[in-house]
Amino acid sequence: MGYIAIGIETYDRIAQRLRLRAIRHGFAVGHEPGTVSRDGLQMVFDAVTKGEIFIVVGIALELVSSARVYMVASTKDAIAKSGYKCSDWISPIPNDDVEKLSSLGSVVSYRAW
Repeated sequence: MGYIAIGIETYDRIAQRLRLRAIRHGFAVGHEPGTVSRDGLQMVFDAVTKGEIFIVVGIALELVSSARVYMVASTKDAIAKSGYKCSDWISPIPNDDVEKLSSLGSVVSYRAW
């Protein structure tokens, strides 16, 4: 495959959903163009469309300050095994317990589409 960039959500949209402000613009989570495996890309797409990702948002002074994607460890591991280097922008959900994510920051979740 060629070079592919991934952008899952923007700072502005996250801020809007959480009724905050964004000081940064552009995509909050994803990666710049790079080589990715076809299977890994399909698994990322499937996780997004099935609503299996969560974005944990750091907040400072009513501003969105950071964002990170989380998904169940088995999905993240399968993506990594496909040759897609995703560790720098996808983290496993601790013990696959979604409830624990709220201890890391505000959680933005998605419905399947």
